[in-house]
Amino acid sequence: MQIYDRNGYQIYRISTIRCKCYLICHEGKSVLIDTATPIERRKITSAIKTYAKGRLDGIFLTHNHGDHAGNAQALSKKYGCRVYVSHLGSLNLLIGRPGIPKGLSPTGRFFERMATSLSKIYDVSLYEPCQNVHIISVDVVKEIIGEEVVVIDTPGHSRDSLSFVVCDDVALVGDIMGKGIVSMFPIFGEDEEIIIRSWLQLLDTKCQYFAPSHTRIITREMLEKQLEKER
Repeated sequence: MQIYDRNGYQIYRISTIRCKCYLICHEGKSVLIDTATPIERRKITSAIKTYAKGRLDGIFLTHNHGDHAGNAQALSKKYGCRVYVSHLGSLNLLIGRPGIPKGLSPTGRFFERMATSLSKIYDVSLYEPCQNVHIISVDVVKEIIGEEVVVIDTPGHSRDSLSFVVCDDVALVGDIMGKGIVSMFPIFGEDEEIIIRSWLQLLDTKCQYFAPSHTRIITREMLEKQLEKER
């Protein structure tokens, strides 16, 4: 589903069971933001065929958790492209072992305890190790998909969390914003104060829209109101 078209950039949302991935297309090139899990691989490749004519020039990960990186190795091999991630997440991606995320909300803490218990039998956070891992940078993003896409560090959900700002108008923010009924905090995260600082950093851009991985698009006004509640 196309959600954006401006200055020669198109953004397509690929909604899967575990997370929303995004495909950015520009002048015949394309990059995939996050990769979902193996069970959703066919849906991802179908979208790349439909929207990018089967071409993929790079995979950018917002962070190294399995619902975002689960297809990184397979898609990198299929399309012959590199996988880019923050240096803080590169080792986890190489070994396919991100660890169980910390729960922030009661729901998140429940799932954390359940996953921790299950890990004694099988670690549910594991995924296929990715061999073609490279460190992302502003220059790398510019070279692959043009000057109107900028990567910024937005930690809080995880240490390696990144957001991708397109045309200074919309940001693809991974899990730094959640789907709570009364709060935008993700159910999993490292630190609420760090999350708030990342939200403020995103508001320092001119972005009017923020596209998370697990909920609807959030407007600038909605984020500003959430921050007012936290003060």
